[in-house]
Amino acid sequence: MFIELLWATGSFENCKLIVFDKDGTIVKFDSVWLNMAAARAQWLAEQLSKNSSELFTWRSRLLRAAGVNPETGDISLNGPIVNLSFENQSYCLASVIHALIPEKYSWEQSLSLTNKSIEWALHQNDPASLAEPIDGAFEFIKQIKKEVPEIKLALVTSDSTDNAERTLARFGVLDLFSSVEGSDIIPAKPSPKPLERVCKKLNIQLSETIVIGDAPNDIRMSLEAGVKVLCLEGLATKNELEALGASSFTNWQELKFKVKPKDQKIKNNSKNLILRTDGASRGNPGPAAIGFVIYEKENNKENIVFKSGEVIGNKTNNYAEYMALLKGLEKIISFMPNNLIIEMDSELIVKQIKREYKVKNPDLLVLFNKVNDFLKQIENYKIQHIRREKNKDADALCNLALDATLE
Repeated sequence: MFIELLWATGSFENCKLIVFDKDGTIVKFDSVWLNMAAARAQWLAEQLSKNSSELFTWRSRLLRAAGVNPETGDISLNGPIVNLSFENQSYCLASVIHALIPEKYSWEQSLSLTNKSIEWALHQNDPASLAEPIDGAFEFIKQIKKEVPEIKLALVTSDSTDNAERTLARFGVLDLFSSVEGSDIIPAKPSPKPLERVCKKLNIQLSETIVIGDAPNDIRMSLEAGVKVLCLEGLATKNELEALGASSFTNWQELKFKVKPKDQKIKNNSKNLILRTDGASRGNPGPAAIGFVIYEKENNKENIVFKSGEVIGNKTNNYAEYMALLKGLEKIISFMPNNLIIEMDSELIVKQIKREYKVKNPDLLVLFNKVNDFLKQIENYKIQHIRREKNKDADALCNLALDATLE
């Protein structure tokens, strides 16, 4: 049994596992971490000065170092509070203290002080108790497990595993999750390892998995693992999320799903298919996108049966070419073709897949291995280089996706 997940601007049809982020996705980010950051900054300021004006200055400095605007409470999308665990934020705070008063606090003393601020903040505030739900999130989780109990749910968070589990238990959904991974399980996100561990543990393919998050780390983790990622707008805007390579949705009420039996196949169960893919980067590296088109060849005529284009963040041309091939093969598997012809206008990638050239770049090697995992599932295929003018459909999809981010 699997589901098709649908939102206003897209869908994901072969879903067996949904991996959620916690803060900013299913619970309000500022309800927990803004309060915790404020508590840490206040305690540290009191340790550093007893003068009221200096105390205010230190508090402001430390909040900014954490990625919080002290005047407005706005949270920086690229700041430590969003991208680092509570423990790792200590390094940022310690750097500020040591840089400004090195004669009083060595680096080791600064770090020791900021680590102590964690204990104090946790003593004053329990993250699980502070958490406030995002409207509709837990209702969606309960509904999907009620209607499709076979679907697996997991949680990967920058919070600790204990805090995450207690938060889920508080809202009555812990038993609905098959796996919970916090930042104490190393390596943590944005490494792709948490996703890979969860899929291996639950015996589910990465291609059957979608991540629902809200922040850059969720996107980085997912793209590195080759997993579809959908992000809730709020902490970041639609344009910011899509520029990083994610699809986006505005609220949980928008998200829907359709139940599909395990043996249901796409109606067009074609015997002979052609896959043409293209990737493009404006800047190399720079804003990048992928496009792929699946054709059925019948009586010397090529009919389009599926096409897709999407942005993937700032990447190189070669990375985009590999991602286009990977996403195209992920879709091809659901068609179960008897014969497949893969055509690309990147001669380098074609020769690497044929093992005529070696893959030396470590990032490309990860994608190369994932491509080959899909190719092993196809009985008869060949891959060949084509001229760019024969690949106009896939190229157009790349450019449409890139142009959309500039509107």
